[in-house]
Amino acid sequence: MKTHHLFAFVFGFFCLGEAAAQETILEARESGVGAVVTVVGVVTSDENLGSVRYIQDETAGIAIYPGQDWSAWGGAPELGDSLSVTGEITEYNGLLEVGPDLTEVSNFGVGPVPEPLLITPSQMGENLEGQLVRISGVTFP
Repeated sequence: MKTHHLFAFVFGFFCLGEAAAQETILEARESGVGAVVTVVGVVTSDENLGSVRYIQDETAGIAIYPGQDWSAWGGAPELGDSLSVTGEITEYNGLLEVGPDLTEVSNFGVGPVPEPLLITPSQMGENLEGQLVRISGVTFP
């Protein structure tokens, strides 16, 4: 069953990329505040952050904020869902995000969540904002 979901994700991703001018998340981030972008990525966060969801592709990650809630888009996306989102790049308290005025959201269903990028503490920076990362050997009291 998971093979079908993965196939649907990959097929949908490539077909969508052919049909519309898609941007990688990194390109969208670099477009700057005020740019209207369409990005495709996998949801890497859940309801623990309220209505905000993070999505990530092979280039970067970004927050998606739907405004009040996800009801206008068929319900809140789940961890691992593949989304295509169109909206304006905004900044909220230093966080770059797409929204709150989204113009289109398509959910292609559940696929695999990307593995966290293994980094050292000195590599942590804004360039990794919105991405899953892992720092090995860290302990907290």
